[in-house]
Amino acid sequence: MTGLVNLEIDPKDKRIAWIRLQNPEKLNVLNHAYMDELESVLVEADRDNEIQAILITGTERVFCAGADLSELMNLSFEEGVKWFSKYYTIIDLLRSTSKPTVAVVRGVCVGGERDGNGL
Repeated sequence: MTGLVNLEIDPKDKRIAWIRLQNPEKLNVLNHAYMDELESVLVEADRDNEIQAILITGTERVFCAGADLSELMNLSFEEGVKWFSKYYTIIDLLRSTSKPTVAVVRGVCVGGERDGNGL
């Protein structure tokens, strides 16, 4: 992992997991590597029986600016299908977890990331 997405257990309440989006220089845009990490930490938080709630946040300046358009523009059709499949896998994970999941949004939040916030 490159540290674009981090899973932290709340030090004051071990039942709460914080998923932090950590690439503010690029406005936390969603590219394939970013989504791989996000999927991994979502699965980890969902499987951990100690965790009872998941909070997802970005930085003070940005939550997420949506898809990485520079990446999407350079994908072949097949790669684009894989990209959107990954995106919908993450949305499905957010919808299927039995744990309350809250987006703690500060700053920029545009594009597809709004889909995840409407769950």
